[in-house]
Amino acid sequence: MRFMIVVHPQFPIPPEMLPGLMEGFTDWWERYRDRWLAAGFYAGEPGGGGVCEVPDEVEFNRMMMEWPLTPFSTIESRPLVEMDTALAQWREIIAAMAAGQARP
Repeated sequence: MRFMIVVHPQFPIPPEMLPGLMEGFTDWWERYRDRWLAAGFYAGEPGGGGVCEVPDEVEFNRMMMEWPLTPFSTIESRPLVEMDTALAQWREIIAAMAAGQARP
């Protein structure tokens, strides 16, 4: 499964917590980096995001629960359908609608 993640800070991080959180983030990244197709921080503003690929929603949930910045962040996640698959589904549905069928 692929997920798109968008993260924005929700609460300021107390300055005394920053070194430990950054160390935890680095450890987390090393543990899970092979699951990310693309990831990064926003240029010029706090937050970031990426696209990850994991076997299922259970592993995705574990990975995001272990992310050290979760308590300070607003996280949006969206499952992604591969583009050609989604386009084929849309074509099928539109054709069925045009033929007067409720569903293909």
